[in-house]
Order: sequence, then structure tokens, then C-alpha cells
Amino acid sequence: MPSPAHESLVALLTQRPEVLDALLRALGHPGLAPGLVVADSAVRVANPLEVRPDLVLLTPGDRGRWVIVEVQLSKDGDKPRRWLAAVGTLADSRGAMGDLIVLTHDASIARWIEALPPQVGPHGTAVTLRPVVVRLTSATAATLLAAGRPELAVFAAWAVHDQRGAKARGVVRDAVKALAGAPDAALRGSLVRAMVSMLDEPLVDELRELLMDPNAFPETPAYKALIRDLEASGMIKGIAEGRAQGHAQGRAEGRAEGRAEGRAEGRAEGRAEGHAEALLTVLATRGFTVDDATRDRVTACTDPATLDRWIARAVTAATLDHVFAD
Repeated sequence: MPSPAHESLVALLTQRPEVLDALLRALGHPGLAPGLVVADSAVRVANPLEVRPDLVLLTPGDRGRWVIVEVQLSKDGDKPRRWLAAVGTLADSRGAMGDLIVLTHDASIARWIEALPPQVGPHGTAVTLRPVVVRLTSATAATLLAAGRPELAVFAAWAVHDQRGAKARGVVRDAVKALAGAPDAALRGSLVRAMVSMLDEPLVDELRELLMDPNAFPETPAYKALIRDLEASGMIKGIAEGRAQGHAQGRAEGRAEGRAEGRAEGRAEGRAEGHAEALLTVLATRGFTVDDATRDRVTACTDPATLDRWIARAVTAATLDHVFAD
């Protein structure tokens, strides 16, 4: 079942593929070829078979270079066969070889991909696939945060999205600082929504507490704009109010009050809203037109299990009715 961490990163890469180029260059890989644009991710191998990677980038026109991007959070025995089909089909139809780039944060997943055995026929014909594996870890998070590129901070946060403790908290703290340096509100908003959506609940709680602390970050114009974007995302609430109370009552009292209020009011609601945001992102990425009634139904749902069921359907559903069928 697709998770918020998976869908949020895919949505960010779909909306802003240029951040993938920045990520690859920051970690020592060649950047993307110029001119690639987001395309329909369905790779039609043979009707009715359809292989749908997370993201496909193509050189405009019928021929030329291409890139397949997959975000892989677990082992999937079907993926090697489907990847091979997608790579072969695009190489043939586009008249050029491209690349399959797999993003993961897990060492065992990286080893599994790097050691994919060849596909061998009964008489010995063998086809080997070697994807480009980009593993995002706490170590690469430091490299990304040091690059001075706000968009790379999201990948740093994604590297620790399912962790907890001081090290992960430090990465999230530094990522928030970096996001405040985004040059425009549109980019900052996209990055904020992606980062908050992808973090597991323990880190979202820590992020909320951190932002409630009036002494955690300097009150610069850029940081104030970031606070507005976080609150506008609907997933972290009451930051400005909590910080104002903290300034008035002192750091210790403000922190305690912010924690109590944030946990009491925000934990369940924030989790459901995060799943709702992920669902709407998947629907938009799939090309569905979401009317006001459907959007209201999604945002009004407070049951994460129901939202997870809708997300799973949205990945493959042919119509909106299939997504929300009882």
C-alpha cells in the first residue's frame, strides 16, 4: 500500500522534476539531460498490459532520451520484471537508452536492487538490469543540507522520515532552517507540504514542538513566511499563536503549553489531514479532476484507515467512482 512518504516524494518530483537534477548532482551523479519533461507514467508494453512507474521524464518529441524514477520503500518481487519491461519498451520506442533511477532510504532495499539477478531463459538467454540506486541516509542528509539548496532539504528530511531520536530531530530542524531560504512562496509552499506529508508521526510531533519554541529559530522575515506556509498546509496548526504565548510567558511555560495543546488537538487531526493531503496529491498526479464535493468528502474524513484504503485504490483506479466505492 502506498504510504504518505512514498506518495509525497513522488508528487514533489512530478510537480518539480528540477529538484531531482539538483539531488543527483549534489550526491555526485550526473545531472538530468536538458529538456526532459514530465510525461504520462504509463508505459504500454502490450495491450492490455501496462507498467506504471512512479515518474517518467521524456525529451519532447517521439524520440530521444528518457528517465524512469521509482521511489522504493520495500522489496517487491514483481518490480524487476516490470522495470525490465518498461526499460526495454522505452529504449525501443524512443530509439535511445535512458536510465532507471531508484530512490530509497533503506540499506537492505539498496542491496536488493544492486544485486538483482539476471532474467534467464530456459536455454540460457540472460538479460541483466542494473538500475541507478540513489540511497538517501542520515549521512547523505548532511551533504544535502550543506549544499545550500532549500529544495534538497526535503530529501534530507525524507532520509529520516521513519526514524526518531536526536539525530533525526536534528536533520528535521536543519531542514526547516533550509526551507526558510526558498526564494519564492510557491517553491516554499511545495517544499513545506512535501516535507510535512512525508514525515511519520513521531517526527511531525517533534517538528510541532520545535516550532512552538519561540527560542528555536530567529524571527526573520523568511522564517515568518515559512510559519505561514506551514499553517496554510493545514497539517501543523497554531504555531504563531503558540509562539506568541511562549514569548509572553517565557520559554519553559510556552514550550509546555505548546506541547500539551499540540498533542491534544493536533495528533489525530494532523494524521488524518496528512493522509487526506496525500490522497488529493495522488488523484492530481493521476490526472483526475476533483470537484468540490469530492474534495470536501476527502478533507472531512477523519479515519486514517479509510483514507489509506482510498489512497491504495487511487494508484490504479480507472475512475473516481472506483476510488470511493463502498
